[in-house]
Amino acid sequence: MYCWSLLQERLDTRIAPWRKRSSGTGSNSEYPVRRKSSVSEAMKVSGTGSESDPTIVVHVRNSPCASSTSSASPPSLAPLAAQRPNRLQHARTLTALYTARELIARILPPQSPELSFWDDVLREASDETSDSNLSSKEYRATIVVYAVDEFSGGDALVSALLQDPFSPEVENVRISSRWEGHEQDTRLDIEYASSSNGDTKSDSEGASLSSSHALRVSSSFLASLPSPVQLIELRPTRELSEDNLRLLYTARIPIILLNPLTTPLMTLSPHTSSNRKATVLPYPLPPHSLLLITSPSTISTSSSVPPTVFELGVSPNRVLLVDPARALSSIRALRANRSDALHIQHYSDDALGSGLSMFRRHLQSVPTSSQKGDALVSAAVGMLRSSLESAEAELREASSLARTLRSETAREKEDARRAVFGPAKEPVVLDGLTPSQPGSTAKTGRPPADDNSNKVRAVMASADGAVRPVLDSLTWWRVLWAPDEVGWRMRQAVRDAWVGRIASGLLPALAALPSTQTTTLARALSRTAALPQALRSPVLLNALRQLAHAPSFAVDPRAPLAPLERRLARLLDAGPTAALARGAQVLLLRVAGSVGAGVGTGTGALVLAHGVGEAAGAGLLVAAAGVRWAIGRWDKVRKGWRADWGRVREAAERDVQAALDEALEKQVLIVPMQAAEGIESIVVKREDEIRQLRREVDKLGAVASDTQNLADRGPNTN
Repeated sequence: MYCWSLLQERLDTRIAPWRKRSSGTGSNSEYPVRRKSSVSEAMKVSGTGSESDPTIVVHVRNSPCASSTSSASPPSLAPLAAQRPNRLQHARTLTALYTARELIARILPPQSPELSFWDDVLREASDETSDSNLSSKEYRATIVVYAVDEFSGGDALVSALLQDPFSPEVENVRISSRWEGHEQDTRLDIEYASSSNGDTKSDSEGASLSSSHALRVSSSFLASLPSPVQLIELRPTRELSEDNLRLLYTARIPIILLNPLTTPLMTLSPHTSSNRKATVLPYPLPPHSLLLITSPSTISTSSSVPPTVFELGVSPNRVLLVDPARALSSIRALRANRSDALHIQHYSDDALGSGLSMFRRHLQSVPTSSQKGDALVSAAVGMLRSSLESAEAELREASSLARTLRSETAREKEDARRAVFGPAKEPVVLDGLTPSQPGSTAKTGRPPADDNSNKVRAVMASADGAVRPVLDSLTWWRVLWAPDEVGWRMRQAVRDAWVGRIASGLLPALAALPSTQTTTLARALSRTAALPQALRSPVLLNALRQLAHAPSFAVDPRAPLAPLERRLARLLDAGPTAALARGAQVLLLRVAGSVGAGVGTGTGALVLAHGVGEAAGAGLLVAAAGVRWAIGRWDKVRKGWRADWGRVREAAERDVQAALDEALEKQVLIVPMQAAEGIESIVVKREDEIRQLRREVDKLGAVASDTQNLADRGPNTN
């Protein structure tokens, strides 16, 4: 209790003089304002607070309480607990930042500029939040002003923000010409100083982001802010460097100023533009950013702001309409004559109409490191969702590529079949009439296919025209004179039909298979290699190249004719032709035997004394019956050969079609078919991954939103 009483006594002694000075001002002395040498003039201009209400900072050192080891009473624990930072107050923010860094490493392509940028931004926010969580030291906040182009009025806005009508003219001129001597620089650091001593290097204790010289100005605006601030002005440009872009996103208050006449809102962020390369900023804006739109009429509400603005990622209440030229004109009008009522009215009207007062009120509440971390997590969630949407678009593109490969494969297969078998016949649709009724009209999608377009049928009909006359010429009386030539003549007729009719008629239609294979192979490999990096599979490409270099990959145009050739070979050698040759020889033996039997029967009848006439008749009857029986057996053999030839003709189309389909699937079109199957399997696997990642991103977005809402309701502590 003694220590607490001593501390209270010392505080009363230090504060008593200030209470006497401010007793008649009527200001709220309980709200401390950081005081500098020019703070009185700042209060006159801004009208916020009293002239005599500075911040009182008390350092207690070497007091008797510092070395006391006695048990602390409850009154002495309250101030110490208030000064000691709570190490768990930013745990949710730090967890969200860690989760966001983990997700960007899993979603964004490795070694990509986006991954490097967001990893650096989130890591810096995490380090800053951790430092503020473990230490009560006050860090200098950064405000970055970025004008998209020179027509946005960024120079006038910063000048109006820093200048003071009651400051010395030298100070205002120095602010107006702040870029002189920095023509090669892309940024200008501005800090507060109680008196202008020129450009000095940034102190090591602050949050200075570079070792460049900082412009120190005695600005009432910088003095009125609740915490130390470093104002960084970026040179107007539509293409920010990587360092300046990182500086903008890691600022406590990023300020983006644009003129919608020269920079449409649709081109500011990827959220509102379909062409990501044409946008000014490559990533969505954090919710804690301030978006200033240059407008001659700044008296507006959120309902008058274009709907496109709310898709940029910025909170709706942080979108302001400003007129920088009018704001600067108001300060110059009051500086010209501070006592004239007309100039004062001009200053009041322009200061209010330019939106500068509203802008300054927004800058009075600087987000904490935790709030900035939550805002960056929200921006990262928006970026991750956009990346997942891009990944889903790539999946749709890959699925479309797989469907295209399958469609092209089916088309090539249909073209190869059509070249051999002609167009497929379509079912006939009648007008409610039967085919037998006169006047019936058939409606089809295209003209009926011509049977002559089926080359297999055509060549087999031509072969049949070459083989059948030879078979028909083998009558029994001709065979009796040359029975040994029957087999040779039929084999020669079949060989002539194969070489001259079948092979020569089908090979031209099959000659396009090697070129089709080469074309589809090159197309499938090039399209598979052109897949997005996340879907590109070296394993799939290697498997396709192995198929292309396999010994069985090369296609022979004669391969589809092999089954037909085997059937004809069986017909020639050990099949019906051999039976036909044997039948010719048996025919000769049977006719000779029948004649001999007839002679024998006649001789026997004559011996039995039946008479010459009866004996001759009996012999002729037996001979005629035997010859007729032999001729019937020969005709049966010929009919059997003709039936086998007919079965070969009927099976020719089926055999060639089966062999052609096998060659197309296992040789000609195997690479695009395997490529389509591989891409589809990759797409299915990637869809599952994206579905899981989207659930995690949505969960992170909900956590970041809840954390940000809790931070907005909680105390504004660093």
